Amino acid sequence: VRTRGRPAALRSVLEVVLRRLSDPEDNPPLRIAVFGGSVTYGTDCMKNDVGLPDVGRGEHLCAWPGKLERLLDGLLGGPLLASAAAPSENGTARNVVRVTNFAIGGTDSGVA
Repeated sequence: VRTRGRPAALRSVLEVVLRRLSDPEDNPPLRIAVFGGSVTYGTDCMKNDVGLPDVGRGEHLCAWPGKLERLLDGLLGGPLLASAAAPSENGTARNVVRVTNFAIGGTDSGVA
């Protein structure tokens, strides 16, 4: 699928990230909502037939939205694992990106 770039949208995303990096106490992380079916939910993602390192227990960690959050956080200087997030003074994690997985297994795009 080819789409035209939207510089204004990208600029807005980058501003959120830069504000979070410069002052994490007063700026929330970039929020990404993900919708989908069983693959997005992470059904059977804990099956490891290729020998990849284990990231912990639970489908939320091995489903691609969780991997996306860890990848973006790692690239942007945040924690690589959700469990390794450095707490701030008020006890909240300092993730740069927060991906919320709204997937529901057994559904298709007609639900969206």
